[in-house]
Amino acid sequence: MGQGGEDPFSDVRHEFGAQHTAEKLRVVEEYLPLYTTALKNQPFQLHYVDAFAGAGICNIRDGETRVEIEGSASIAMRCEPPFHKMVFIEKERKHIDRLRAMLDAAGRRNYELKQGDANEYLPDVMRQLGRDRAIVFIDPYGMQLAWSTLESVARSKVADVWYLFPLSAFYRQAARDASGIDEDKKRALTRMMGTDEWERDFYAPKRQAGLFDDAPGYEREAGPMQMLEWVTRRLERIFPYVAEPKVLYAHRSSGAQGAPLFALYFMISNDKPNAIALAKKFAHHSLKRA
Repeated sequence: MGQGGEDPFSDVRHEFGAQHTAEKLRVVEEYLPLYTTALKNQPFQLHYVDAFAGAGICNIRDGETRVEIEGSASIAMRCEPPFHKMVFIEKERKHIDRLRAMLDAAGRRNYELKQGDANEYLPDVMRQLGRDRAIVFIDPYGMQLAWSTLESVARSKVADVWYLFPLSAFYRQAARDASGIDEDKKRALTRMMGTDEWERDFYAPKRQAGLFDDAPGYEREAGPMQMLEWVTRRLERIFPYVAEPKVLYAHRSSGAQGAPLFALYFMISNDKPNAIALAKKFAHHSLKRA
């Protein structure tokens, strides 16, 4: 805090999102204390890892106005019982500085801040966990998360994962007409999903309208929900358990449901039946209550 109680970071906000942002954060807020309460007496430490941590505060659109709500990092900071250690990864220096100020003001010393790309830092963080346990929250900016990074989380065998999949970015990049996908878009889609099988699975030759038409090319036959089912099957290849995702929609001012924007996934890397059963119970409760 500055002189007179002023917040020197008052202008550092994440200005993004709307009702779907609040929805995902309510789910995480429900889940974290269930997790730390159930495992607080176990012979291992509990970690919270936020791969795209932001500034700790979100400024979201609510109808015609904007409102300020806590971000995932702030929610994790005040979780009770607390985590033994919290790791926040964020590219923006101003966001890192604000997170540090918030943590210090709250008297928290059990944290580590990493400024940089989550695809570089997250695999190392997972390797360092050893036999400890972790909640990993992954809310990427667009399609920035690489599949190989997700694989590193799955290999850890010690993480419960909340992953906000960028569904609208996925189906927009995978354009209806295949001619609209340039090489950069192809690489981005393949990097995010770890395979180029989406080309074969989503696209089919166009039906030729007439005898003298040009070569028909290819078009995407899979709609957003079919694409999401494909994503789920991909995730099930690397995680022992993947819950049915909670689809978050755009909400029009009239209250009508709009286009699907994101899919909030819960995944478990631990393949032990008892661990899966407990995590499933907490996740289903959190998704129902939020």
